[in-house]
Amino acid sequence: MNDEEIVGLAMKNGFLIDRDAVNIIKNFSDKREIYQVIKRAGKCLKDSDVVITPDHINDVCFPHKSENKTDLRIRYDTNVCKGEYEEFTDMFIDRYRRLGKILKRRLPASAIKNVKKRGGGSDIFVVGMVSNIQKTRNGHKIVEMEDETDLMSVLLPKGSDVIKEDLLLDEVIGVKGSIKGGRRNILIADTIFRPDLPVNRERLRSHGKIGLTSDLHVGSVTFKEDSWKRFVKFLQRDEEVAGDLDCIIVAGDVVEGIGIYPNQERELFIKNIFDQYREAANLMEDIPSDIKVVISPGNHDAVRQAEPQPPFPEKIRDFFPERFKFVGNPCYIEMNGVNVLSYHGRSLDDIIQNIPGSSYNDPVSAMTHLLKRRHLSPIYGGRVAMSPGERDLLLMGDVPDIFHCGHVHTLGIGRYSGTLIVNSAGWQEQTSFQRERNIEPDVAKFPVIDLGSMGIKILDFGG
Repeated sequence: MNDEEIVGLAMKNGFLIDRDAVNIIKNFSDKREIYQVIKRAGKCLKDSDVVITPDHINDVCFPHKSENKTDLRIRYDTNVCKGEYEEFTDMFIDRYRRLGKILKRRLPASAIKNVKKRGGGSDIFVVGMVSNIQKTRNGHKIVEMEDETDLMSVLLPKGSDVIKEDLLLDEVIGVKGSIKGGRRNILIADTIFRPDLPVNRERLRSHGKIGLTSDLHVGSVTFKEDSWKRFVKFLQRDEEVAGDLDCIIVAGDVVEGIGIYPNQERELFIKNIFDQYREAANLMEDIPSDIKVVISPGNHDAVRQAEPQPPFPEKIRDFFPERFKFVGNPCYIEMNGVNVLSYHGRSLDDIIQNIPGSSYNDPVSAMTHLLKRRHLSPIYGGRVAMSPGERDLLLMGDVPDIFHCGHVHTLGIGRYSGTLIVNSAGWQEQTSFQRERNIEPDVAKFPVIDLGSMGIKILDFGG
């Protein structure tokens, strides 16, 4: 039935029906079912009400959804910077202090200046930021570390366990080692520590379900529109999974964008950026209104590239239903007490490029490296431009229960130290850019997480 027929049917029964309620039921396959839903929804109205709303429809179609209220809290930070030297200095000092504080809770670390004054000894602990990494002719590694007092060279001996550590520039680490002889400036490392996640965390008791997705790339000739429409119809009709779905989090790259990579225009179906967002809004507006939708930007979206990224500008938000929530990238989303850290994932390019053995086919491994370092983009000067300020806004201050990324277009599910890791793949077939880099995308997969059990189900709409 179309919209006019549904409105007419409601009026015949003596009711009005709002647009969002129409969108929930208009794609039901059975006209008799639509008639019965309207009739039963009308009985839910109070004496003074004449308009059937989505809440009335949900009480009839999905009565179990009202058993527990959905508590959604959103937190993100963005900054406006001048790009001055002092802002970068402040950002790195904040990174060192906050991550260093985490490490110093576990390590009896001394300031580098004091260690160099004391000279030789064993079981020496220092905490610092990695400023340089070099290999020697003899197969050793020399790592330059700095804190707020001084610099120190750290030797990772050839053949030792510590030389196998995948150190990155600008990450904050702790080192245990010894200084031998009169070489006060060189600490010989035997153990390396990272801020990392706490162990033995107690799992929260919660309720409800969330779905995670990203990387629609609307406007590309490779966007799988037919799969997306199957997905939306599923949300409208299914009761077992979709009927209990509280929220969908979209981690960026809603559209394909313009001028993102060389010769991209050859693969654009929609060549105007605003038309891309109009089409995306049209495709998303039929998501049932009782499901909360939270959208953050990615590197293909029409916001600044420097991270943290702000939400979509008002001109773009106006294309979408008012009920959609637009947030920055990254963003903490607390759903019924479960803390979800959603980040588009641009820095995964840097991790995969700089850590041997990393691969686009295994996003969980790369995301685990970020969790261990408690930072979403530890390397400065790589693929991720950073917007500096008094605080490092890409640092993981809070420990997430769920860590969600996209960007790499490959599905990944894993767990690390009590955190569920999800890379939600995307809705775009392989592009020429991906083909050149041997990236085989996973298309139209939709992870759904039960917040009560932290179990995960993967729905496939690839057809």
